[in-house]
Amino acid sequence: MMKVHFRLSACLPAFLYLMAVQLLPALAEGSLSYNTEIDWQKGIIRVEAGLDIIKADIRLPSGRKEAEMLLDKQIPYIARPVVHNILVDSYRTVHDTIMDGSLDSSELELFLESGKKLKSSFSRDLSSLNSTYEWRIAELVSLYVKHSVAIEPVIPDYHVPSRAYSGIIIYAKGKLPVRGEHREAGLEACLFPKIFDSSMNVIVERNTINPAALKSWGPVAYNSGLDMAGITDRVGNDPLRIIAHELFGSRRSGLVLSNEDAGKLLGSEANRELLRLGRIVLIID
Repeated sequence: MMKVHFRLSACLPAFLYLMAVQLLPALAEGSLSYNTEIDWQKGIIRVEAGLDIIKADIRLPSGRKEAEMLLDKQIPYIARPVVHNILVDSYRTVHDTIMDGSLDSSELELFLESGKKLKSSFSRDLSSLNSTYEWRIAELVSLYVKHSVAIEPVIPDYHVPSRAYSGIIIYAKGKLPVRGEHREAGLEACLFPKIFDSSMNVIVERNTINPAALKSWGPVAYNSGLDMAGITDRVGNDPLRIIAHELFGSRRSGLVLSNEDAGKLLGSEANRELLRLGRIVLIID
């Protein structure tokens, strides 16, 4: 449910896999195991890692601190290729933005080193140390926030009657037509999805959203269903519900709305404020 699990050798591009393997601090073969996950619904990146105490040649109880420090040291290296592969927009990954100069690699390294250790414990037989670490996706988003004031989207020349809502829910589950192509696809989650009207005027993109909101919770939230219990904090109790018409972009992360629905959003100052604050939830598979 909007969770992306990685087995590095199978799912990541070869150069990212090799980068992870080559940069991992030296450990005895087979002493390290891990699982990585991107949970778009909760907005987190998670690493669960285990260190085999016997294979790592660590003696307990005197080596307890050594084991913890050794495992902690591995985590940025484990997380790096997974984070590099996260989709930033409709055509670039995090790795692409480092290569094109949009993101300083040193900033990303600081982010990787900032993972929060949620729990750490030894197995009952003391043969392994197991720890869980998390990073907030919103903190990764904040690395790309360069503007100080949100820009205003173009107000359409068509008028659609509207009223004030508490938030915006856009339903984009299943397969949707891809703009400009004779095919259908599913929406891909990314850090900065763009939303357009049918005339391809931009309604939402990174710079149309208040920078403080971006740093706090990102431009949109992703959810797998319409159960309001998990999204009320974001969209309130009286959200506008919209069905996406098309997808856009080489990586299928952009959404196209009907002009009528776009008019409901842009024709009201109160609703434009919702867009600026990122009070948007995308319902996806």
